[in-house]
Amino acid sequence: MLKFIGKQFRQPSGILGRIISTIMEKANSSIYNEVINILNLKDKDKILEIGYGSGQGINKIVKRNKNVKLHGLDFSKLMYEKATRKNSRHIQNNQIELFYGDVTECNTNILYDKILAINVVYFWKHLEDIFNKLYQFLSESGELILFVVPASELNKFKYTNNEAFIKYDIDEIIENLRIVGYQHIKTKKHKTKFEEDFFIIAHKGKSQSV
Repeated sequence: MLKFIGKQFRQPSGILGRIISTIMEKANSSIYNEVINILNLKDKDKILEIGYGSGQGINKIVKRNKNVKLHGLDFSKLMYEKATRKNSRHIQNNQIELFYGDVTECNTNILYDKILAINVVYFWKHLEDIFNKLYQFLSESGELILFVVPASELNKFKYTNNEAFIKYDIDEIIENLRIVGYQHIKTKKHKTKFEEDFFIIAHKGKSQSV
């Protein structure tokens, strides 16, 4: 049962997926409130969120600045449908565009000013490959913002002890970012029920650190 629950956190589906998505939405609410400040939104920013879940994050971002363009990618059909309903007005106004698919198979000619991924690193098997792909998606001075609960904290929860979760130390994530070529990598602690969880902010090219 715990194995099945763990897989639902990775890719919610069905009735249990709806319950899990509600839990994740509540857990991520304060994270999104803080990430909006980290994003330092500017008019005409192009932003991509990987793993948008229920769509609450992109909804909060577009409410903060209506002059940004938001794209989202998630490989849960349930989350795609839920996020589409939540953001229907902004989608109709062409402020938000949502996609259903896997980041490992995604390609785009658009260059984003910011790419955001909240609590999804644990579901990426090959960090260097994905970080490299996201690097190619960033504009010359673009930023990648991750939110991560490290392995030491995830190990405290039984539902994470299965193949659905790949647990990384913060140093391991940062090392993979450096290998790809990200610069000015910073961490910022976030206060939740976990003792230590972090935002990781990494820059492409020669942009200034946050």
